[in-house]
Amino acid sequence: MDMTTNPLLIERPAMYFGNQDGYLRDILAFDIGYTTATQIAHCFIPIPFKQYIIDTLAPNNPRGLTWFTLIKEHASGEKAEWDLFKRLWRDYDKQMHP
Repeated sequence: MDMTTNPLLIERPAMYFGNQDGYLRDILAFDIGYTTATQIAHCFIPIPFKQYIIDTLAPNNPRGLTWFTLIKEHASGEKAEWDLFKRLWRDYDKQMHP
């Protein structure tokens, strides 16, 4: 399972995480748990999408920041972080599935 097979996680996150302003930390925790549970180098959040976030928010990423840190730096508060994550996901998905 990955995000391409479960778009409801992005469109209706309250179904998975409850009703709140933002879901970025929940997505990160889910990804870490999923990766750990599968015991293989497979992430719930596709690695190319993580790289897309990095390339979009910090071209060349001179400080070597993670996708999660970059989102937190480019948004203020959980709702804004979640909104940025969703916008980046939709942009990425459009590029992958024109």
